[in-house]
Amino acid sequence: MKVKIGELKTHLSKYLRNLKESDEPIEVCLREDTVAYLTAAKAEDSGNPEPAGLKRRLEAAAITVSKWGSAADPLRAAGRCETPAGGPNSVETIRQERSY
Repeated sequence: MKVKIGELKTHLSKYLRNLKESDEPIEVCLREDTVAYLTAAKAEDSGNPEPAGLKRRLEAAAITVSKWGSAADPLRAAGRCETPAGGPNSVETIRQERSY
């Protein structure tokens, strides 16, 4: 079944139900060019949805991976200020400390 992206976005739940019932792949098109195929998940794939090595590659790229429903590690921002600036007006204090 061929579907344009706009139509798929608008009626995604309908197409996913159809995919689950008929097992016919959905061909996603941008204008008339095919850009992707959607296929139903197989029963044996449901236990391990990620391909082998995917988690390792994502973590190597510094992308946090967590299971659905579990909390991810807190983000660590580069150059994060550990102690707040002192004084009554912290923004002014920070501006005075910086050399532009």
